[in-house]
Amino acid sequence: MYLKVYNFNVQSNGLRQSQIYAESDNTMNEPLNDYQPKTMQEQNERKLSDSKAKKLKKKLKKAKKAKKKLRRGLKAERKLNAERELRYQLEAELKLAKYLLRLTAQTNGILPALPGESHDWGDTP
Repeated sequence: MYLKVYNFNVQSNGLRQSQIYAESDNTMNEPLNDYQPKTMQEQNERKLSDSKAKKLKKKLKKAKKAKKKLRRGLKAERKLNAERELRYQLEAELKLAKYLLRLTAQTNGILPALPGESHDWGDTP
């Protein structure tokens, strides 16, 4: 897309006025606003909007940091939960292995059956 800019001096009511027209390849001719110096009120509004924008950017940055921190915390919590679950599983397998070892030893006559232990699935010494 190309853009042609024309500057015309138009005389209306005895005043000389400059208008700029832009023409693009889609043949739209629209006058562009000439630069006008801003009033003090507009400048103050601009400063206020800039300060609000800075505050919003700061809040957005803080929110992003908090989100990132939360994500890191959740990731660490998931890791701890996985480790805890693995530990519980290994402890259960160890209890089962102890029970099966004692049961095998008792059936082979290596260890005598202790009273109340034949149906106990709990932790055996």
